[in-house]
Amino acid sequence: MLRLLDVQQILLHSNNTERIQQAYMNSPENQRRHFESELVKERRELREKTKDLEASGRLKIREEKKHDHRKKNGIEAQDPAPKNLNRGKNTKLL
Repeated sequence: MLRLLDVQQILLHSNNTERIQQAYMNSPENQRRHFESELVKERRELREKTKDLEASGRLKIREEKKHDHRKKNGIEAQDPAPKNLNRGKNTKLL
């Protein structure tokens, strides 16, 4: 069983240990490491978001091209008339 004197010694040492730990956590080197790890994490997340945005942008462009192609083909199918009726004729607009 613990004696009262042992408990007092443990409490005194734990207080010193807490102070040392706080000083270590507040040290510039430790803060730099923490900041660096957070920066690496943010960069990784930004790269992932950028990849996702690029992929969605390419998909959107591809869908727009398909839509334009369908629209163009649909209009040509409805209006089969030649585009330039006056080919070879010399016409002047008044």
